Amino acid sequence: MQKEIGAVVDLLSHPGFLTGLGIGLLAAALLLATGVGGRRDPRGWGLAFASTVAVGVSIRFDVDLVVYISVIALVLVGLVGDLLVGGREGSAGPPMTMGYWLAALFASFGLVSLLQVGEVGWAPWVLPIVIAGSGAGIWLLSRSDVSEAVGPMVAISIAGMWVTVPETDMITVLVGAGIPFALATLPPLRARALVAGALAIAGMMAWVVFVEGVSRPWTIAASWATLATLPILGVLVWIRPGSHNKYLVFGIHVAYVVVITRVADITDSAATVAAAALLLGVSAGVAAFVVERLYEPVRVGS
Repeated sequence: MQKEIGAVVDLLSHPGFLTGLGIGLLAAALLLATGVGGRRDPRGWGLAFASTVAVGVSIRFDVDLVVYISVIALVLVGLVGDLLVGGREGSAGPPMTMGYWLAALFASFGLVSLLQVGEVGWAPWVLPIVIAGSGAGIWLLSRSDVSEAVGPMVAISIAGMWVTVPETDMITVLVGAGIPFALATLPPLRARALVAGALAIAGMMAWVVFVEGVSRPWTIAASWATLATLPILGVLVWIRPGSHNKYLVFGIHVAYVVVITRVADITDSAATVAAAALLLGVSAGVAAFVVERLYEPVRVGS
């Protein structure tokens, strides 16, 4: 316990954390200034979050320009999606099979050129899936009735990433920025992410994780796995539109992240972590579906 407390204290005083927190507070304040009192909830949450991380990382670390070019490519693909259906609430189109998600998958390969693959030969093939999948999950959740939970859910995933690789530096920027943006999706701001922003922040998170964990492949798998319930729960709230329990969705996500980080703590096998993530992720989705079906009559009649 003393070791964990020491790690948290070190995090709170780390220059990267303070940089991410400071820029994140400024960006969240700008969202608040433009969003409160408006007719619609501000839709720039994802882009503001990704921009905060990008600026914070560039201040503290040397980052290849191709990183930003790749993220901009993701944003451009996302903007096409927003022009098609992303900005329309309640669109009936099947988002997980839309052409722009395939385009997002292709655009994600831009970040692959930056990876010092070494012994992590599976990373270039998994990275695009992580970006497109988690981006889709963030977007689906953001346009659902549990949208207030998106910020806290992403923040919990980031915390799980940091727990998996606590002694690294770049991820501290992500943790610092995650605090104000976790609060930004809650009242009174209720910020939301469109496709472009969802893909941008997913790309930044996936890339930072790889850079920080390249010497220990199982930590990359575990960190990316903390995002797995975002698309799973996102699909759940999409296929069953209506009144969903945001506390249930959030609680299942937290439980999943805690367990997957513990799995990473007891193994050094990326395959074991991936298998556990698949099993736990599917179990989380099934649990959410079953519990909501059991309590649906109570909610409808209340």
